[in-house]
Amino acid sequence: MDPGSASQIISVESSRASVGEAGTSYDGIRTPPRQQVVLPTFELPRRYPHSPDSGFKKEDEMVRFEGITAIGTDLDGVWLNYRDYAESASQLMLARYGIHYQLDELRRLRENSDDLFETTIRLVLEKLGRVGDLDTDNKLRDELVAIEKEKFGHFRDILLVCDIARDWLNSELPVPFFAATNRMPDAAFEGIYHIGIERLADAYVSQDPLRGIRRKPEADMFVEAMNRLNLSGKVIYLEDTPSHHAELKKNVLNATDGRIEIVPIGILPPGFGYSKQFEDLHFKGGAVAVFPTVTHFFKDLAKGLKKFWLHELIKEDMQLHRRSLGRQMGGRWEV
Repeated sequence: MDPGSASQIISVESSRASVGEAGTSYDGIRTPPRQQVVLPTFELPRRYPHSPDSGFKKEDEMVRFEGITAIGTDLDGVWLNYRDYAESASQLMLARYGIHYQLDELRRLRENSDDLFETTIRLVLEKLGRVGDLDTDNKLRDELVAIEKEKFGHFRDILLVCDIARDWLNSELPVPFFAATNRMPDAAFEGIYHIGIERLADAYVSQDPLRGIRRKPEADMFVEAMNRLNLSGKVIYLEDTPSHHAELKKNVLNATDGRIEIVPIGILPPGFGYSKQFEDLHFKGGAVAVFPTVTHFFKDLAKGLKKFWLHELIKEDMQLHRRSLGRQMGGRWEV
């Protein structure tokens, strides 16, 4: 959009709300009897400016959201900083098979290839000449997860959210808030604990230990979450991996005969600052909007819902933690 042009509104159309039935206790999500709540229509910026002299303001292009019945989220890369964790684990895994990368080379590789875990598995399969061998693929996934957990797990628990936003999510966000993660159950619970959002402790789904780590996106986790919460309609999902957006939306629509529609929002992965490359990957992958961090998303959601006082509180909290957020993002950023 040219600087100074009129605000462009991209509409995410509404869906009909339904009434939830009495819930049951499950492993992960407990569902009390509830009537489905729908957020009022609101607008969010489609993207953030990359530099002060770009002439672009985030208000130049807004996205309208209607009929949102829940907000879902991934964990790693959205709430937990896994940059050093993922790259160090991949470096060690690749070295075991005679493939050597420096960390800065891996970061460039990740920025160009989107998903470092999948890229690592692919490179090793190619090295072994086992591309398409499902048994080898699964064994390599288990090996990489073990390396991550045993060698670099301490890197993963740096929070990417400010306290004011966390308090709002715990106490006042009116729609259900849940997590769907590629972690195994014990690691998922550990991640929820570190995030400090109590309501997620009863609202998450994770991988099936018997099936092992699968490639995301898997529609079954989202369908399970929505069924347990007795919800339908449009659901915002926050994800840092760009390639998952469109495929996840299609898979969930097909699995529920159109009852549930994912509205994908991209979160820039930690450590890359305002990466135009990653932002473009998110939009190419089907995201309707992209935010620098999850705190930016909830700050602007508060403004979109006309909770201006909350918007200012989150903004002030971000300013207080400016250095910490700057280190997590790995580059210049704006509140």
